[in-house]
Amino acid sequence: MNEHTWLTEKNFEYSNFEQYRTILCRGGWGAWCGYVEIPPGHPWASREQGDFPVDVHGGITWDEKYLPEPVAYACSIIGISPSKPGSRWIGFDCSHPGDFLPFSDGTLGRTGKYMTLEQARHSIKLLANEVYKSGRAMCARCRVKPVDETLGVPGCRDCANEVLREEFESQPAPRAKQESAENPEG
Repeated sequence: MNEHTWLTEKNFEYSNFEQYRTILCRGGWGAWCGYVEIPPGHPWASREQGDFPVDVHGGITWDEKYLPEPVAYACSIIGISPSKPGSRWIGFDCSHPGDFLPFSDGTLGRTGKYMTLEQARHSIKLLANEVYKSGRAMCARCRVKPVDETLGVPGCRDCANEVLREEFESQPAPRAKQESAENPEG
């Protein structure tokens, strides 16, 4: 049974995962909702509504240019801009059949499993990680792996290593040092 975990958890959490803003907050029934902001220019910013290749608790249940009004209001109270021009928010909630709803009036959601703040954090990180991975530029050579900007050579790590190896092998072999007349045995 649920051990009233929700009584000791906070009700709102804002964080950044890589460069993506994430928000966890309680919905009207006390169940967690999680949101990730997709900035303009991200490949998912122009996707059809609801067309996201992610697997989070209950699926994507929010896909709008703005946050739900209570969440936006909470953001504005603590000084967080609830939305940037051209951005989009996607999210999930934990109030599906089989989920325990702490603030339910008893007509639904009084049995089932409660998703804790820690579990909601795990889900929001999974969602944010998918947004992060999909936003990274893909290697033009293999078209499979993301570009690794730390290498100084364009491409993913494997392709960059291959390019460096090809460049190295295409260089002429170094000449052997000529022996010095002073040291004929060299």
